[in-house]
Amino acid sequence: MILNIKKSDIFKVSPDIRFAKEYSVPVGSWNKIWSKYKFYGYNHGDIKDYVFIKHARNLGYTTIDRWIMRAEIYNITEPLLKKGVECVSSEIFNEWEQPLMDYLFKTIKSGASTKSRIII
Repeated sequence: MILNIKKSDIFKVSPDIRFAKEYSVPVGSWNKIWSKYKFYGYNHGDIKDYVFIKHARNLGYTTIDRWIMRAEIYNITEPLLKKGVECVSSEIFNEWEQPLMDYLFKTIKSGASTKSRIII
């Protein structure tokens, strides 16, 4: 499936900025959480405890999964956007392809929308 990566925040806006805005925490918080997950091998329970201790926010495991997915997808598309790419095949996301499709089609499945502006 062909996706226009310039039309959705999941591709364009850094998860760090989105996380800070959604949970009213300082910008840079998600980058610290991400580095603990990616480089130090923190699991979901460790991340949940870290966020609770550091920011007094109680995140669920599915919420943590969603933010990890957003970060992975952003990390794949950020270099492409810098090169000026506008449309990509969904196959570039490898193991994140199906969760991304579920995320993008969420409003269509629920009936809140009849067309996604991202899908070409």
